[in-house]
Amino acid sequence: MTDAEPSAAVPARLRLARSSDRQALVDLLHATWRTTFAPHLPGTATTTFFERKIAEIYIARDWPEVVVAEMDGVVAGLAHLEDRLIATLHVAPALWRRGIGRQLLQHVEREAVARGHRAVVLQVEDFNARAIDLYRRNDYVEIARRPDREFGSDGRSITMAKLLDDGSAIDGPGMVRAWRPDDRAQCLALFDGNVPDYFAPKERADFIAFLDDLRGPYLVIEDATGNVVACGGFQADDRNEGVVVLCWGMVDRRHHRAGLGRRLLQARLDLIAASDLFTTVTVETTPFSRGFFERAGFVCTQVVSDGFAPGYDRVDMQRPIGAVR
Repeated sequence: MTDAEPSAAVPARLRLARSSDRQALVDLLHATWRTTFAPHLPGTATTTFFERKIAEIYIARDWPEVVVAEMDGVVAGLAHLEDRLIATLHVAPALWRRGIGRQLLQHVEREAVARGHRAVVLQVEDFNARAIDLYRRNDYVEIARRPDREFGSDGRSITMAKLLDDGSAIDGPGMVRAWRPDDRAQCLALFDGNVPDYFAPKERADFIAFLDDLRGPYLVIEDATGNVVACGGFQADDRNEGVVVLCWGMVDRRHHRAGLGRRLLQARLDLIAASDLFTTVTVETTPFSRGFFERAGFVCTQVVSDGFAPGYDRVDMQRPIGAVR
């Protein structure tokens, strides 16, 4: 369960929770439930939350691992990192818009890095627009939306993840980030630069349609001058639960064999693995790129002659989701 607020520049004091904080933490969870969750959920969910003392049991069990945000001696927020999952992030409703949520978020991200993780993941309900906006502004990408099974609503639970280590220390300068609409022209230029060896000219229309209707995360690598030098994404396979498909990966032809493809692939695999939603990753590629994916652990399942276009065979490949920290 996560909640947050738009960021501001007022710092809070962050510390580990104390036993004496336990009632204040429970009160904070009750307040955020009433403000954020109860208005959007069936009444039975609120009844269950309070009658079964879900907040009280959670705090009694996990308070030693909770990080507290304190302002003027008052518990203003809390966060809890379980492995690479941000299990809880809440801010007292009376103290929204003071930057506390962003402080807590950055703190647990640093803690995840210290534990050796390359990505973090969280879940947020689709009605929690305030929290979703905060996460998006802090570079979280949406991995998937699934029917809400926790609260019994007709809403959707959104899984979001953030890349913490993009491999730049190994593969050189540049930044992996989420695709933005103003990247469209540069991504199309990358496509054009890889025609005709890696893409058939007729596939350009398909790529444009893909960018205009993204159904999963799409990432770019931006160089030090702000130019997009690689792009690629992934999305859930609607036909096969547990399967995720790599989509439209490409590197500026001038930077082939410079490690950018490996870095982009690893970034996508890290985000996929962090979500814990999938067991298998697949890709449809060409004979030119088959060796690249084989070196990354993919195996060929079939080759379809002229699968992309006349003269462009399609190589179907897959690999299990490995243990990624």
